[in-house]
Amino acid sequence: MTLPNSGSLAFSQIQSEFGGSNPISLSEYYRGGSLVPNHGNTSNIPTSGQISVSQFYGTSQQAPVDTNVGGASAQNNGFGKYSTSQRGIQIGSRGTDLPAMGTWNNQTFTNSGGNQTFTINRITLFTSNLVTTPSPSFEVSGNYSQQSFSSLTGYNAVRVGNANLMTLGTAGNYSNNNATTSFGANFNGNSGLNTIPGSGNVTFNFV
Repeated sequence: MTLPNSGSLAFSQIQSEFGGSNPISLSEYYRGGSLVPNHGNTSNIPTSGQISVSQFYGTSQQAPVDTNVGGASAQNNGFGKYSTSQRGIQIGSRGTDLPAMGTWNNQTFTNSGGNQTFTINRITLFTSNLVTTPSPSFEVSGNYSQQSFSSLTGYNAVRVGNANLMTLGTAGNYSNNNATTSFGANFNGNSGLNTIPGSGNVTFNFV
């Protein structure tokens, strides 16, 4: 429960939020210590030096939850011998058929508990002469080989705004080339490649 933003704030309320023992001393409650975690909801609390009750206004033991990533989407058409077309955002190329595209301006999201942060690398849809139904790709930076996306993050799917895009399953192997892990994904949109805009800003939401 978040502490109040104004008015009276007792030592006992701080203890109730962050834990600790009696007698209560503010020196127990430096950010990053044994009682107060270091995250966005405790940023007003100092890590050392002077500390006062007023610095605890609006703070919370619970980490903030961030369920969105986004940036500038792009599209590539007719690449490679299979005439691959792709929409979305992707850092780095995946061979000649899938060049880098778009730009992330918000590249991180947290798990549903708010205590672990992930960095997105790729969210795309592509079709080709061999794959006529839109095929989704989803990659995060780091090694999460063989882990279930829902167990890892608490989410099951990605949306574009309020529109369904893909459901996510178990990760494959870690890629040393791109320093990413790709998760199995099933397309569940209803607008083909147009589910992801070919240009302009786009926001992806984890649900």
